[in-house]
Amino acid sequence: MDEGTGSTPLSRRDRLVVSGVCLVFGLAFGAVVVFSVVGLATELGGWLRSRSWQPAMAEIGETHLRQTTRKGGVVFASARYRYSVNGVTFDGTRLGWNDSTWIAFSDWHEDLHHELTEAKNAGQRFVIWHDPANPDMAVVDRGFRWGLLVFLLPLALFFSAVSLAAFWLLRNLWRR
Repeated sequence: MDEGTGSTPLSRRDRLVVSGVCLVFGLAFGAVVVFSVVGLATELGGWLRSRSWQPAMAEIGETHLRQTTRKGGVVFASARYRYSVNGVTFDGTRLGWNDSTWIAFSDWHEDLHHELTEAKNAGQRFVIWHDPANPDMAVVDRGFRWGLLVFLLPLALFFSAVSLAAFWLLRNLWRR
């Protein structure tokens, strides 16, 4: 018995089991942190990059709203649009900066699909934003989704703390 702490040391087998649990938690929670950081970086990078982009009017070719087959599945919007810049016609499909991260956390896909479908049915054109230096790069919604920041930032901070704690425990389990 260790007289300094009043507890018995873990056996080698128990340390291996606890190490495995720490490794699984550290890696799983670390993966969520990576997912969160990549989602935020994509959204923020696109928003910053597109602040100088120019508007153009686009014709909506087709819109789709797909729902996964799972009960209460997530909804994903897609669209094709055609726009002209300096007499050259381009086709686009990009709706936002990080559609896949945002998919499960809001009604953004449904709302945008509704707007695009209404414009198409009314025969109206829709505003898209294109890169003046590279006009074939365009997006429908160039805005920053603050809800994504509010959701993913605390998630990333909490999960990184859990991941770091798991790796810290793993490291200290094997110290002499």
